[in-house]
Amino acid sequence: MLSQAGEQFCLIGGLAVQRWGEPGVTRDIDLTLLCPFGHEAAAADRLFSALTPRIAGARDFAFRNPVLLLWAGDGIVIDVALGSLPFEARCVRRASDWEIAPGVVLRICSAEDLVVL
Repeated sequence: MLSQAGEQFCLIGGLAVQRWGEPGVTRDIDLTLLCPFGHEAAAADRLFSALTPRIAGARDFAFRNPVLLLWAGDGIVIDVALGSLPFEARCVRRASDWEIAPGVVLRICSAEDLVVL
């Protein structure tokens, strides 16, 4: 969804650990979505058009805590960090694609950035 929409993002957290660390199970999705200061509302609205907010007032929460708390259609928890800092921009630029199955590609942060995160 994000790739097709031309969004600049990368997966972080447990999915990144799957690539760069020990295989294991994760039950959530953590990602950084580049979102310049002042554009939080537009980013939230784009994501809310495809995903369900996890809490009442999720939009206002995101303005105070730059993270959107969402549910995927299958009940998976998604935390979207609205990245606006230079480190977050570099993290997204340094991310690379990881084909986890034929035709299934995930954009994952670098191992070095995962350590910092």
